[in-house]
Amino acid sequence: MNNFSFLLIICDEIQEWSRPVAKRRIYYEIEKEKPEIVSIHNFNNKTIDISIKLNLVEDEIEKYSIIKFQNFIRLLRSAVDSDSRTFDFKLLIKNYEEIEFIFEYDNPHDFYKGGVSEEEQYNPPRIEKKQPDGTPDPNFTLKSITEF
Repeated sequence: MNNFSFLLIICDEIQEWSRPVAKRRIYYEIEKEKPEIVSIHNFNNKTIDISIKLNLVEDEIEKYSIIKFQNFIRLLRSAVDSDSRTFDFKLLIKNYEEIEFIFEYDNPHDFYKGGVSEEEQYNPPRIEKKQPDGTPDPNFTLKSITEF
């Protein structure tokens, strides 16, 4: 994580480079009232915490979130040298209706260094969709997005 390449990869994944799709160009004036916001709450050697707020309806933001989560699963997966990834990662994607999509990937360092018992397994990413009232969607799971 402590190299320029990693920072560029993260920036590329969270940035949309203001490329509106054809349908969204029509609604550009409306979107000025509800801007798309990327916030980096924490970026250090222990935690990366990012939130993205988009002006998308539920089905569009769900599709967007699935693609982003799949990309981060691939990027942060358990692989060669993953024991050197010593940070927790969190990405929150939400819209103006307060529908939230949460992706959390814990630090695998303790697992690889023998810091957990053999019965405990490496924790997979936590994937969750929350409705505006805070209730989770039981159909939005790690399995559902990897089979998308």
